Parts: sequence; structure tokens; C-alpha cells
Amino acid sequence: MDTWKWLGLIVIALLMGANSEANTQKRPAQGPGSPVSGDALLGIHDRARRAQLHLEAGRFEQADRDYSQVVDDPRFGDLSKSSRAHYLRGAGGAALAAGQTERARALLLRAERIEPDHAGSAWLLMWVAMSGDDVDEAASALTRVASGWPQLLEHMPDRSIGAVLGRLPKDSPTRRPLLQALFEADWTNHGRGADAFWHMLALAYINDGLPDAARPVVRRIQAAETLVDIRIDRRFDALADRDSPSMDVALAARNHRDRLLARLESEPANLTFHKE
Repeated sequence: MDTWKWLGLIVIALLMGANSEANTQKRPAQGPGSPVSGDALLGIHDRARRAQLHLEAGRFEQADRDYSQVVDDPRFGDLSKSSRAHYLRGAGGAALAAGQTERARALLLRAERIEPDHAGSAWLLMWVAMSGDDVDEAASALTRVASGWPQLLEHMPDRSIGAVLGRLPKDSPTRRPLLQALFEADWTNHGRGADAFWHMLALAYINDGLPDAARPVVRRIQAAETLVDIRIDRRFDALADRDSPSMDVALAARNHRDRLLARLESEPANLTFHKE
């Protein structure tokens, strides 16, 4: 599936709530002290509903145009705070899907000023950052999502998180916080396991003179190939008991095989596991 089409579907799934004013038949709410009647605002909601339908259908440029007319309408400020934030997120998502990243950023920051720390705004701002060239900005935005809304990580496209980490220099100040946020979120790397990333995190702690912080990270590692790397690396001498069953490479390989077989039995159509 095309990346932007995938993104558009995620925008719909996460941001377009069934209880939004654009999806109800009741008279829309107004901002405090608004001189404009609720009936007069129905045109804005109707256009927003059309924009949402275009977005759902993958007509991103049309959705972008319709949402732009919504948020640029002189009556937009008369809508309730929740409606303004909701439509700004929709407009930001449509702009992003249409390839207008800087305008998407501006719209989403407006939404954040109205409703700070909203999952939808953070999610879309992360995609704005990941579509640009500043990998540290992308890592910081991804860290924010992983820390605040870890359930969203499973909606990430395959290998996209690894791609961000792969672009980060080892001395980047955003690298360890991102790895730690993923660790605390119990990220599974789409069920494949994330032991290679936990190895990176453990090394980052060791290199920063924080061996105690590395201990729980090392204990989570189960992949045979990663255990081999740990066993031969003298930096882990004080952290890893090579005689412990948890450091038994052959046992780890057998356990990994058994887990794959169990997943193949329960999910035979999941080709990801066949590739392993």
C-alpha cells in the first residue's frame, strides 16, 4: 500500500471520532460569546464532513482543499475549542497526505495550542518530522509518541522505527532517549523481537558510565545472535553471568524456534514470520 494512502487511513482511524460534530445530527456547539448561531455554522461542518469523506477515499488533494476552506473560514473562530482542534488535526493530516508538510506542521501546532498533548496531534507531528531531513527532530517526535501513547507504535509501518535509529549518529543526544522510550513501551518490533535495539540501549548506558541502568536491558535480551555479541564483548563482563541459563545461546535458539513455530501455527498467513 502506498505510504500516503496508509497514512490517510491511519488518520481516519485515529483522529476522526464518531462523536465529532461533523458526524452528528445535533446542532453544533459554539465558542463562548459567539454572535454566530449554530445553524449558521452548519456550512462549516458540512464542508468538513466532505473533506473527511475525500480523506477516507484517498483523495488527499481534494481533502486538503476542503479542509483549508474550513480552517480559513472567517467563522472558524466561532466554533467550540474541541471542534477547532479536531478540524485542524484533520486539515493537518490532509495536508501531510497531500505532501504539504510545512503547512501540515503549522496546522497541527495550532491544534496543539488548543488541545495540548493530544495523541492525534503528536502522531501527525511525528510524521511531519519523519518526512523531513532532520533525523533528530524525527527521533524526538517518535520518542514523544512512544512515551505518551505506546499503543500507537504497533500502527507504525514495518521497519520505520529501525530506519530512524539507523539514520541517527551514535553520539546523537536523541538516540538513547528514543531507545529507552521504546524499551519502556515494551515495543515488540511487530512481533519479531527488538533485542538488537536493546543491545544498542545497553551499550549506550555502558558507554555513558551507567552500567546499573543497562542491567534490566540485558536481562530482557533473548535472541541467540545478540547473546553471542554480549558473551564476546568484555564490556558486559560485570553485567552478564555467562553460566546463567538466560545466557545459553543454544537454549535461546531453541526457544526462538519454538516461538516461531507457535506463531506460524496460530498465524499461518503472516509471511513476516515465514521470512525469519
